[in-house]
Amino acid sequence: MRHFLTALTVLLSAPGAAFASDVFAGWRYVTEAVGARDDDAVAYIAQSDARTTLYTAAGPDYRPKVLAASAPNDGVPIEAVSISADGRWIAYGRGGVGDAAGLGEISARGAWVVGPGAVPCRLGEGARPTLSPRGDQVSWLSKGRLMRARLGDDCAAMQASTREMVGGGAIAPVWSPDGGALAFEQPIGRSRRIGVWSDGQVRYIDHGGQLDVAPAWSPDGRSLAFLRIDPSSDAVANQYDEDPPARFSVMTTPIDTLSPTTAWTSPGDDGFARQWRSRTTPPVAWLDAGRLIFLSEHQDWQHVYALDLATHATRDLTPGSCETDYLDVAPNGSIYVSDNCSGVDRRRISLVDTRSGAADALTGAEGVAIQPFAFDHGERVLWRASAGPVQTVQIRTPGGLISPEPPPANPFQDVKVTSRTLLAADEVATNAQIYAPTTPGPHPAIIFLHGGPQRQTFSDAAPSAFYSRFGWMNRALASKGYVVLQLNYRSGNGQGRAFRRIRGVARGGAGEFKDLLAAQIYLASRKDVDRAHIGVWGDSWGGWLTALGLARRSDLFASGVVVSGVYDLSKTSFGPLLNPQARSLAKASSAAGSIDAWRSPVLIVHGVGDNTVPYSQATSMYEALKARGRTAELFSFPREAHALQLEQDWTLLYDKASAFFDRTLAGKSVSADPAGR
Repeated sequence: MRHFLTALTVLLSAPGAAFASDVFAGWRYVTEAVGARDDDAVAYIAQSDARTTLYTAAGPDYRPKVLAASAPNDGVPIEAVSISADGRWIAYGRGGVGDAAGLGEISARGAWVVGPGAVPCRLGEGARPTLSPRGDQVSWLSKGRLMRARLGDDCAAMQASTREMVGGGAIAPVWSPDGGALAFEQPIGRSRRIGVWSDGQVRYIDHGGQLDVAPAWSPDGRSLAFLRIDPSSDAVANQYDEDPPARFSVMTTPIDTLSPTTAWTSPGDDGFARQWRSRTTPPVAWLDAGRLIFLSEHQDWQHVYALDLATHATRDLTPGSCETDYLDVAPNGSIYVSDNCSGVDRRRISLVDTRSGAADALTGAEGVAIQPFAFDHGERVLWRASAGPVQTVQIRTPGGLISPEPPPANPFQDVKVTSRTLLAADEVATNAQIYAPTTPGPHPAIIFLHGGPQRQTFSDAAPSAFYSRFGWMNRALASKGYVVLQLNYRSGNGQGRAFRRIRGVARGGAGEFKDLLAAQIYLASRKDVDRAHIGVWGDSWGGWLTALGLARRSDLFASGVVVSGVYDLSKTSFGPLLNPQARSLAKASSAAGSIDAWRSPVLIVHGVGDNTVPYSQATSMYEALKARGRTAELFSFPREAHALQLEQDWTLLYDKASAFFDRTLAGKSVSADPAGR
């Protein structure tokens, strides 16, 4: 009964509560941007003012036009934009993640198209619509089925033409170059097979119990390339432990026989491009009839390799101790890539000649430029770019660089941004960004820890809207007078396979804690930091590390905010715990294992609908701390899951965290919350 009443109290505090700040005024983030392969037209999605908006723009001036927009804070974002080769049709998805809209049920996802008449048409329930290269039909995913509809002038006629192509959990559809066939993946237990739909018939490649992923069509549509992963390597298994190896092969098959042969296999037991994440960046693609490119990290860093199908020879096209994450193939066989060779927490765009290997940097060493996309017969290329806390679209044309809209002003001109390398006690080097006030110190300080753990933070707007918002909030805290350090701790992205797969992390020993200590030691050494008032906050996996730091070293961390965090790794579903010793180590690697030493005040924030980290983790820790007489606050989002969706809830998060740090770190007097939160 006590547990129920505690949860009820915090639930009643959040719905409809007014929020005081306008912290996200001026925040703007481009989530996706694509171009028409055969026309001078682009489409992109931007988040700002608590809504998502779909724009289109055409050369030569690329003046943006609004095609669709969500209502403010409706929890039904626009996503997954696709544009036809001739630029006449644009498809996109609408949908929410969880019950963010507070409607009492999961928001309905829908597949939409906009044609020459510029009137959006909802084709049906589903997500991730993809237009065929011919621009005559569109496919989308709906409840494990692959659907399609014929495009035309009348919305009702398009809806009536809807047909099921494939059932049984088909995912990741890719149209053939002529639009007459479609390849897809289909999970089967722990394995996965690739199928081909054509003329109403479906055929499958014999996968032999392997993980076959990422089908890619040859330019003439007569062959497929794909990756075959050894399932014993557990390449797509949980990322929360010591990252397992992932041996894989590059395969090709004629379409008429679907009899695959091996073109290349990773040496040793590793190499799979585990950081491949973007649906616009395939891990394998064709350069021409006789050459492929593929992503691999078999030499520690994720690079792009060219593969000659006749000789099976490979060439590293992006050498160096740095990583490539996004790429796109130009019509002439060159590739556009995004890499971090100018800095761990930066991204630049380069054009690489796949014959000679020569690379031409298209953006400067500073900033974050990602997701290049060649369009208009390869005459132009766009990318998403940030120089500061906001992100926009940039287009490289024969006449120079153009942006459809000027970037918003940076409201944090009073914040100094630097990057540096930190060294832990075991000599593991990590990357960090520091946001510091320009006013004299000493200032209280806060360490921010990202989730994942296979994520990272950046000096400028991050490649995801989620962490772009956290970066914005951290700058806002710095503008208030805090020195904020964003830490890219071990097991994260961007610093090579060995860094990500380092031993003794997570439930196997919490080696990440050493990096947190290194960050605290560095901040305490700064003349502009009040070493007695250093706090920590983080989300998800970073929330686990935040809680661990507070529990183990309350003498170093004066207070903290844990967002969607894990408090006991022995009670999670992040993989089986095989024996009592492993379970004991998992608990010792969690805040629950050191709870009796926890003295620092903590604000616990969690979404009630969280299906990644159960809400019970938050309530159990809150009650355990209160039972020990500790200072703990619990704030819940009844309408949110693991990742916040609504801007009003992001604003509430900032207001709650900022006020909490003001009370516990800065010692400021704040007015009582009229809502009783």
